[in-house]
Amino acid sequence: LRGNGQEINIKPSYQFSSSMKSQFKFYDLKKNKEVGNIYYEYFFSQNDYIGMKFMDEEGNLGKAFNLMIIDGDNSIDFMENEGSKMATSFNMNTAINLDEVAEEDWMSSAQLKQTGKTKQIAGYECNEYVMEDETANRKMTFWVAPALSNLANQMGNMYKGMQGKGASMGSNPFARAIGGMVLEMHMIDKEENMAMTMNTQEVNPSLTYTFNTEGYQVFNMSQYTPNRN
Repeated sequence: LRGNGQEINIKPSYQFSSSMKSQFKFYDLKKNKEVGNIYYEYFFSQNDYIGMKFMDEEGNLGKAFNLMIIDGDNSIDFMENEGSKMATSFNMNTAINLDEVAEEDWMSSAQLKQTGKTKQIAGYECNEYVMEDETANRKMTFWVAPALSNLANQMGNMYKGMQGKGASMGSNPFARAIGGMVLEMHMIDKEENMAMTMNTQEVNPSLTYTFNTEGYQVFNMSQYTPNRN
């Protein structure tokens, strides 16, 4: 499969060996209300790619199919609805101009501390970590499962494209929580008046899932990004 513009290497199929279902909620602190709710099913592979399937509010897949695959520095979004198959792809190095970032992410310099607290999440023992800025206006809490460190390593593959451009891994909480996989996360930002939570509902450490890309019409969006020469 091939799109237009800069070539994106799309494999005939992608094989996954484990998965994790998570729910993200977003809050407006000023209005004191929930403003967003997203469900993902992550698919992990021993290869250098990861999949993210978008689900409906009940945590089901719904009628429409949507699977995003991050493969190295390429992002491919596969969509199928009522028999129509299409995919959009772009190169993250081309689409994201990290050299123009004016302000360093606060997480890059914040210190990650283990609190000593533990609890069970989705059947896994988790350790609590906390990270906050000097003013205490921004704070993140992680619950990390050491037994799933292999999934954390695979999750880091999502950021390979950005790392290639010199991006700080401070903005990647899965990389900052050294020693395991993040199964629960709470973030509060009083300066931006927003908060976010992530809760893992299910972990499947062993599955066999192959996604075939045959029949998808591919559109390469790299040619439309502002950083393309």
